[in-house]
Amino acid sequence: EIAQCLVGSEMCIRDSLRIHRQNKPLVNGNVYLPFIFALYYNRTKEGIRMFRILIAEDDPSTARLLGAIVKRAGYEPLIAADGVQALELLDHNQIDLLLCDVMMPRMDGFTLTRTIRESGSMLPILMLTAKDMPQDKHTGFIVGTDDYMTKPFKLAVFLSRINALLRRIENFNQEQAEPELQSNGIRVQLLKQEAVSYTH
Repeated sequence: EIAQCLVGSEMCIRDSLRIHRQNKPLVNGNVYLPFIFALYYNRTKEGIRMFRILIAEDDPSTARLLGAIVKRAGYEPLIAADGVQALELLDHNQIDLLLCDVMMPRMDGFTLTRTIRESGSMLPILMLTAKDMPQDKHTGFIVGTDDYMTKPFKLAVFLSRINALLRRIENFNQEQAEPELQSNGIRVQLLKQEAVSYTH
């Protein structure tokens, strides 16, 4: 049912979709959540670690809503109230994706992203913010974000972008771990069942 509760009993889907920041709803309300969640829920296989998504967001209501969306999509959410706390969680947890607000106390999202990139990390980062000016988006990509979305956002697009970023990780890890056999100038990639000649 559209009106069924998303986060415990304190807010229903229709109410939770209209978390206002700067007089904007967080999520476009014209989305049938049960249908969307059915498409994305429980995407992990038994015995495989769930993707862990760190949400850096200083607004408690927004953080709870994003955490609920991420969890219902089959991922494990962690919440940080600012950039400093996000760095602490990154130091002590294996994180697969960072959802990052820009306007946060102590350390903003631009500084957080720059700090992560300067450490050499290739962690996928999706900035999710109310800052929708072209120069803000430009700054986000300059400091190293992989994607940039403005609020309000469409839930289906939001989840699709998360899936796209996580798919890059899966592909990269598979390529790194893919077993190979090499002999007489021929490389056999066992998982892809391909043989590649590397002689000239």
